[in-house]
Amino acid sequence: MIVACPNCITRFSVKAGTLGEAGRKVRCSKCGKEWLQRPVIPDQAPPALPGIPSNSALNSLTSPGPRASPATQAHISETAANQKFRGLLRSGAKKNRDENTSPMPNPARAVQKTNKNMFRWARWGGLVSVLILLLTVSILMRDRLIDILRDTTHLYAIISKSPPNPLEGLAIKGIDLRWERKDGIVILNVKGQIFNLSQLKKPSQKIRVILLDSNDKKLVQWSFEPVPDYISPGGYIDFQTLIREPPENIATALVKFETHVRD
Repeated sequence: MIVACPNCITRFSVKAGTLGEAGRKVRCSKCGKEWLQRPVIPDQAPPALPGIPSNSALNSLTSPGPRASPATQAHISETAANQKFRGLLRSGAKKNRDENTSPMPNPARAVQKTNKNMFRWARWGGLVSVLILLLTVSILMRDRLIDILRDTTHLYAIISKSPPNPLEGLAIKGIDLRWERKDGIVILNVKGQIFNLSQLKKPSQKIRVILLDSNDKKLVQWSFEPVPDYISPGGYIDFQTLIREPPENIATALVKFETHVRD
């Protein structure tokens, strides 16, 4: 049987058995209008309305099976064309909404970024101020700074200058070895001079004597301090030392300054 919506006059095809004898409450799937539809006797079927197309695609009113309440509605679905049209409308509206929507700015983040930029500029400004201050002081106190730097350079020269070597300018020359016998004892006398080749008065240094055999093997050694204690610039002093009963295989003697010098 053909059922027409009293509101939008949309026509649907419904099986007569689904309405029952007393009729059922139905709803138009197009406009949402609800009404009580009674079964139509065949000879009383409503005439076709001219110019209004019928909707041949009609979904079932309700799922099969009895209903607990007599007011249960029969849901009539839309046609495939109506569903496609509504889907296109929804997708177009969503696209327009996405295009017209822009993210809201975050005030806290904007304030934080502004503070960071201000801190950076303040730091650079402080550095420039310090440089300008140093430049101004250097210009105004130029003479004073030159005097200070000159004194500092002299002090650095004094501090960095290494102490003079006490052996610098001293030389041992004129070594003479002589054998003697006194009271039956053999004695070896070692004589020589210490020359001061510098322009300063220098203290005489301790001397070490090493007796060697023909193979330059050390046989015996000893140290002594010459007299006088100081040598004038360009002058020299004589020294003499001896050893009693030295080894008989002495070939030569090595005479040199001690490694540990005195100031």
